Amino acid sequence: MLKEKILKSLNRVLLFVLLFICFVTSFRFNAFSAIKDNSNVTIDISYGYGNIAKGGRYLPIHVFYSNFSTEKFSGKVSIEFTEADHRKYAYEYAVNLDENRSELSNYYIRISNEVNNIIVLLKDKDGKTVVEKDVSLNLDTNQSKVLVGLLSDNQNQLDYFNDVAINFGLMNLKTVNLAAGTFPKSYAGLEQLDIIIISNFRIRDLSNEQSRALMDWVKQGGVLLMGTGARADDTVGRYAPELLEDIYDTPSVRTVSFAFNNESKTIDLESTGINLHGGNIILSDGDFPLITSVNKQRGLIAVAGFDFCELKQFANENTQFAGYIISSVLGDERIGGLAKQNTDDTFQNVEPILNSSEIKKLPPMTVYTLIFIAYILLIGPILFIYLRDYGLAIYYRKAVMIISLLFLSLILIYNGRTRFSTTFYNYVTVYEAGDSDVSESTYVNLRNPYNKPYDVVVDSNYSIVPVIRNRSETDNKKSLRRNTSVTIDNTEFTKNVHINQIGAFSSNIWKLDKTIENLNNEGFTGEINFFDGNLSMEITNNYNYKVKNAALILYGKIAVLGDFKAGETRQIDNCELLNIPLTDFDITAGLITGMEKDTTINQNGTVNGMDTEKYMQQLNVSNFISFYLKENSNGYTADARIIAFSDEALSNPIFFSNTMEGSGLTLLTSVIPVNSIEHGKIYRQALLKMPLVLSGNYSYKDNALKGSDATVLEYFLGENINIEKVKFEPVSDIFSNPAYSNKIKLFNGNIALYNFKTGNFDYISKNEFSILDLLIYLSDTNTMRVRYSNIENGDLETALPMISVLGVEK
Repeated sequence: MLKEKILKSLNRVLLFVLLFICFVTSFRFNAFSAIKDNSNVTIDISYGYGNIAKGGRYLPIHVFYSNFSTEKFSGKVSIEFTEADHRKYAYEYAVNLDENRSELSNYYIRISNEVNNIIVLLKDKDGKTVVEKDVSLNLDTNQSKVLVGLLSDNQNQLDYFNDVAINFGLMNLKTVNLAAGTFPKSYAGLEQLDIIIISNFRIRDLSNEQSRALMDWVKQGGVLLMGTGARADDTVGRYAPELLEDIYDTPSVRTVSFAFNNESKTIDLESTGINLHGGNIILSDGDFPLITSVNKQRGLIAVAGFDFCELKQFANENTQFAGYIISSVLGDERIGGLAKQNTDDTFQNVEPILNSSEIKKLPPMTVYTLIFIAYILLIGPILFIYLRDYGLAIYYRKAVMIISLLFLSLILIYNGRTRFSTTFYNYVTVYEAGDSDVSESTYVNLRNPYNKPYDVVVDSNYSIVPVIRNRSETDNKKSLRRNTSVTIDNTEFTKNVHINQIGAFSSNIWKLDKTIENLNNEGFTGEINFFDGNLSMEITNNYNYKVKNAALILYGKIAVLGDFKAGETRQIDNCELLNIPLTDFDITAGLITGMEKDTTINQNGTVNGMDTEKYMQQLNVSNFISFYLKENSNGYTADARIIAFSDEALSNPIFFSNTMEGSGLTLLTSVIPVNSIEHGKIYRQALLKMPLVLSGNYSYKDNALKGSDATVLEYFLGENINIEKVKFEPVSDIFSNPAYSNKIKLFNGNIALYNFKTGNFDYISKNEFSILDLLIYLSDTNTMRVRYSNIENGDLETALPMISVLGVEK
């Protein structure tokens, strides 16, 4: 009995000891897990500029790491979100933290307007998540904000631009201070900004990478506003050769008048007259240009003849001044684009081009038709009659089976050229060569013939972002899926893309950009003279291969140049020009490639003398030119652009792979200045300056009327010119073909000029006017009011004629 009690007591003690050991072990295990799960490594996250995010752009993600451990930490950070196409994207970057150290890293992620939150995961070297944070972006609340970056040695002198209302109070400016030391080295770091104001600052303090990023940002659609004044050399000196028409005068103090809020205000400012090449005078004080702008691809550069920092007290006393400056620089169309929720239709526009570029994989229907006819004839009357005549009809079924298998084998073998055995891609590239840099912008469609995960590797010099399909039925409350669809692992030398759960032959369209030095002096160079409608030029193809379908593009005009041999220099006098509508570029692209000829299909199946494969290639080239022209249409530009196509593949492959199949198109382009001065006279477009809309609805970007109401525009012909002649240049007759009526609507109504003497509009019946004809139609400041009426009803915009001016500069 005693022995049993002792045993029971021992068992209780053992049980207690066992439970205690388990408890301690469990505690120690949990404590260890807590360390592993990151009690010693923390992250803090912010994004954009002041936690303001705008969709459809690159978003900077700022991650502040703190390692409180006495050991180094190695792992990865993963930034994950679900896009409008319902795919989950993850961007991964290596993280290496020294012991007891903190570090700030910036990552640039492209998001659409459908991304409302992101998840940031910190993983150790074994891939185990140690920190996870969910970040809400609140895109909708930031839509009314216009982000303005300020770069100055006196930032506080520009803070009068902060919290300023524009667009009738529907939008507010939010300023962000920038500095040379932290200025991004990629345009991706600037894309959240709508405007950058640089004043009282030495731009040469920016590195070459930073300066290139700034210009790339402008070309992608940014608005750069520069102040000059006493430090004009510091502000515009770096860009003077590219921007300025001639040397500006030494800055001096002058009384400047600003007209806003229905009154004129004056202030003494140290200022100078800035004459930009092909510049549009936005604001002026009499003959003195206050702010002049020039388009740069999708963006805008505006230069003021004064220093914005000197205007702080003036702006504080006149609270509407800052809004007046910004509204004047942006213009109504650009403000409208910022105000509305932009929908990106790039996917819908570029997918058909990419999907039709694998022409060689098309099955030859003529061959298949002949095989099927031969098969039917052979197993039908020929085989039956042959076996019957030799008394072997009993073997007919077996013979049919054998012949069927032989023909099946034949088709399978022949089909080898039309099948895909591995990951393949189609691409279209815009290769823009300038004097010092080459910009390469590529759209690529990745596809796989099997419903299996696959990987591709890209050079790290490329920025790579997905082109997202818009879906109106997108559920705004969608949640992140457990499995990632697309992972982009960013390493030092490569970007590794892993695609999972996408589906066989499903489109995966990406945009890749990079800018490198033009070490091989590639591109097109030459001289272009354009005066009073006459065009002459000398163009050199500096590529070491032949280029096709070359064309010269001027504002609202094109000239078809044909093919150029490698290194060829061609002198062209009195080149034929076509005035094109800016409302639709499909027909213009067809004229460049010859696709707009009358289509004739011959008995052998050729179209316009070309076999099906060649015809489809030409059609694809035409569609790509149309896409390119649409993407780069942004109002008046003074320079000319040469475009052409190359039969050569890209010098460096897009992907690091020897097994992937790929094909595509490369459009080569270069910008060449245009000389429009002859014998002391100058020839230019009236649309150099945006006309004032007095009534009706007008699009400056497309030079077109919206709707069918009569519209009155006031054109500024230039106060610094003695006008000799004005011409109305209608769109060329070729675009009046009734076959184009579903794409283009040309203005065929009445044009009337406002008579400043009688106060009435006078209808005109001719297109060219001398200065004697114009005396009663020109104001004292060389403005001319034009009324367009009797516009036909319809959904299409109405393309207007261009107005050109010839005269002598004062």
